[in-house]
Amino acid sequence: MSTIREDYVLKQIERIGELITLALGFKASGKTDHALMTVDAGLDELLGEERELLEMADVQTAARLIADPKKIKAYADLLSTKMKFVENSKHRSFLESRSQTLFDEVTMMSN
Repeated sequence: MSTIREDYVLKQIERIGELITLALGFKASGKTDHALMTVDAGLDELLGEERELLEMADVQTAARLIADPKKIKAYADLLSTKMKFVENSKHRSFLESRSQTLFDEVTMMSN
């Protein structure tokens, strides 16, 4: 990966961390809607125009399309965070499963 691209990805990851912290702060102050909007903004920022496609794809395909392990982990982190704000138990279970499988994909890529 080129240095410029790597710097861009690192800045993206840093921004995602900031958004997760902000979302958790909203949740702590009872602003769950703001927390969800913040996580969704992070997903838009991270995945861009491909967000809808990546969310419809199975996890392994999504991971292959994203390709960068740091971005895959950030995607998993966002889903794991979003899971904390969702009231519907089936949706929460789906997010938990998807985020865990993405973490597993990153682990397999590292080996």
